[in-house]
Amino acid sequence: MTAVVAIYSPERGVGRTTLAINLAWCAAQAGHRTLLWDLDPNGGATRLLSRHSGGAPVPPAPFPTQTDGLDLLAAPAEGWHLQLLSTSYERIVLDCAPELDASITRLFRSAAAILVPMNVSADAQALLDDVVGRLDAAKARKAPLLPVFTKADRRRASHREAIASLTEWPMIPYAGAVGATSGTGAALGKIAPRSPAARAFASLWSGVDRRLERRP
Repeated sequence: MTAVVAIYSPERGVGRTTLAINLAWCAAQAGHRTLLWDLDPNGGATRLLSRHSGGAPVPPAPFPTQTDGLDLLAAPAEGWHLQLLSTSYERIVLDCAPELDASITRLFRSAAAILVPMNVSADAQALLDDVVGRLDAAKARKAPLLPVFTKADRRRASHREAIASLTEWPMIPYAGAVGATSGTGAALGKIAPRSPAARAFASLWSGVDRRLERRP
């Protein structure tokens, strides 16, 4: 059964595309035929995962990445329908733009899980409440929301305090190695599989996938 996982945050610079790429890679490594749909007009996932950059034309249909079992689609939401894509993929990861529009809202209604990457901050809960309000106002929240702390650095007192106040939130530690994946077409799990961040991505995906498998 196909399951759609949306990665969404209205905030920029929270590692949304990094989270989408690494979770999609983990899904493919787990044996799922996976599609990463780049819905951000900035095309970050397309630049990082494909050779179709620097002016080279991007295919208008799903195309394979350098990871077996992981395809990439760089197309607007209105260009494709999940029902068609679900015939070819078991897991579809949506790298959503910060701005909600009608076409992305429609995709959200088909999501089995919505992950919200967030910077580590004392205001994190308030920011999550704002995301919930935005999605509810758009009638787009039919799936559970899972907030994820990204770029967490326990060397910083403010990060330690925020993490301690929201211990149930998954956490991706800050990793300078993430920058090394740019242009390689690979996720952190391939570049630095033993790094704390790579292990955190793998653990996060395992938890999400278990939820997906338990769906009625």
